[in-house]
Amino acid sequence: MRSVVSIIIPLYNRVDLVTETLASLIAQTYPYWEAIVVDDGSTDESYETAINISNKDSRIKVYKRERLPTGASVCRNIGLEYATGEYVFFLDSDDLLAPYCLAKRVAIIHSL
Repeated sequence: MRSVVSIIIPLYNRVDLVTETLASLIAQTYPYWEAIVVDDGSTDESYETAINISNKDSRIKVYKRERLPTGASVCRNIGLEYATGEYVFFLDSDDLLAPYCLAKRVAIIHSL
């Protein structure tokens, strides 16, 4: 089934936070999403942590930034290249979503 919402998350040295961020996505009441995590060269265990979580939920894809320059904006652009959803949502690696967040946003978009 096609993902409706692509959530793009740049990641850099957030090993203590990325688990909670991805858990807030997994808890969404709206199931039609994909998360695209783009690591910006983390020197802690952030990338490995994201990979471990993605192995448990196929909606989460994890990539490494393989080109210059560095930074969150570049990672967001890389994420856009991989996105397959009809809608794009940018999230930071320390953000949390309420479980109904995506459902409400999609409902509002469809009501326009």
